[in-house]
Amino acid sequence: MNSFFKKPWSRDILIGLALLAILCLLPWLGMKVYYFRLLIVFFIYATIVSQWNLVMGIGGIFSLGQMAIFGMGAYTTAWLAKYADWSLWASWPVGIIFAVIASLIIGAACLRVSGVYTALLTLAIVAVMQVLIQTDTACFRPMKTGGCEYFTGGTMSLTKYGDLGMRDWLGRKDWIKGDYYIGLAILTMAVGFSIFIVRSPIGVAFRALRDNNLYAVSRGMSKFKYQMLIFSSSSLFTGMAGGFYAAHYGATGATILNLTLMLLLLAMMIVGGLGRIWGPILGVGGLIALQEPLRDIIEFRELIFGFLIVIFSMFYPQGIQGFIEYLWNKVFKNNAMINQ
Repeated sequence: MNSFFKKPWSRDILIGLALLAILCLLPWLGMKVYYFRLLIVFFIYATIVSQWNLVMGIGGIFSLGQMAIFGMGAYTTAWLAKYADWSLWASWPVGIIFAVIASLIIGAACLRVSGVYTALLTLAIVAVMQVLIQTDTACFRPMKTGGCEYFTGGTMSLTKYGDLGMRDWLGRKDWIKGDYYIGLAILTMAVGFSIFIVRSPIGVAFRALRDNNLYAVSRGMSKFKYQMLIFSSSSLFTGMAGGFYAAHYGATGATILNLTLMLLLLAMMIVGGLGRIWGPILGVGGLIALQEPLRDIIEFRELIFGFLIVIFSMFYPQGIQGFIEYLWNKVFKNNAMINQ
């Protein structure tokens, strides 16, 4: 039994099950709607960041294109629901597929280069995607009340394409619990996938390419093939989070591609602990909690988050998880020495 608890993957599973049990019970403790909404945001952000961490922290790919994949999942889901009159349950899987296809295209274009060039190319893709959406003024479909609808929604966002039906199934009072559990299920699958990647032999291959690229390639590993694998597989859950975002909020706009949101998610990943399983989750929770007291000084919020990225990158790259592990090892190793 002791050997079971000493294995990293077994500890990760136990931690995950404990957190899952707590989050499953929270809705039955009389939470206010505000906290439901806050936790759903946490689920969406944590899913994105956990998969971004696989790309950047485990795969060593300095990509800033995660929001483009997220946006593709959200927009494809909304487009099919609005213009093809599909239910969101039907359009959501197609949105995920298109997100994966988008990641393959982005990966094929950007993963031939490395480092800052990958970052610039992926950032340019996100910027171009946002500009195309915001500048869309072509009439796609006339409105019954007059005027026109834009295909992407333009600066007005896509709206009026339905929801996941939780209001009909659970009533107007408890519908948000349904969305809460859907968001929790997505995050659970994303974290489970992260544990599998990091703790499996393929995770060793990804880290080898990240830490010693020349040696790994000399041993017969294909850098492009493995990077495409981690880039595209992580997009599955990123696109899933995008489709859920569109379904939950009932509106999809170019704001999801803003540099501000990208900076926030990047800060969450670095502050939590880049390249660690639970670091992104801790970073998302910590910075969402930090956002609340910063509501009154919103103009300085991005500056503070940028400052946190610099501080943690330079002085404590292990992040929050690294600090917790340091305290844990110090306490238990000291106790073990005393007992001896």
